[in-house]
Amino acid sequence: MHLELPFVAMIDTSLFLCRIGARPDEVEAPACIDFCTRMSKLGRTVLVAAPTITEVTRYQGKPLPRVQGIVVVAFDTVAATELGTKMPISELKVWRAGSERGFAHIKYDALIVGCALRVPRCVFVGMDTGQLALARHVGLAAHHPRDFYNSPKAIGSAEQQPLRLTT
Repeated sequence: MHLELPFVAMIDTSLFLCRIGARPDEVEAPACIDFCTRMSKLGRTVLVAAPTITEVTRYQGKPLPRVQGIVVVAFDTVAATELGTKMPISELKVWRAGSERGFAHIKYDALIVGCALRVPRCVFVGMDTGQLALARHVGLAAHHPRDFYNSPKAIGSAEQQPLRLTT
């Protein structure tokens, strides 16, 4: 499926790691980088949640430089209220019961999704299927970056042959 790019998108931690080059061997890295690059070229807004910055800083063990074309969204009163309203603790516990993830992991995912909830018409884009499901559960449109990706076409053997001109 190839979707049109959204005007505003919150990216998850795994997509952000690909964008900053921290996961060069990730099979989905080309789709992630393509998504962020095309969004930027079109003047669309790419967001990353402040809790993602925490996760990536912990992963790399050092502060991150600013990334051009990506805006950091705080987990603030608006995000907290939106998330608390759409996913109270009782529902978060039910969500955890159906997951193999730990409660702390799910809470981080929820904080990131909460940051997306605070932005009108925001689309959540990520590779973490559990987090995509959580985003959909609270009412966000949520997609994998490959949903927007047109992979480059491979050059067939006939196309690799040099062009011969006849006179």
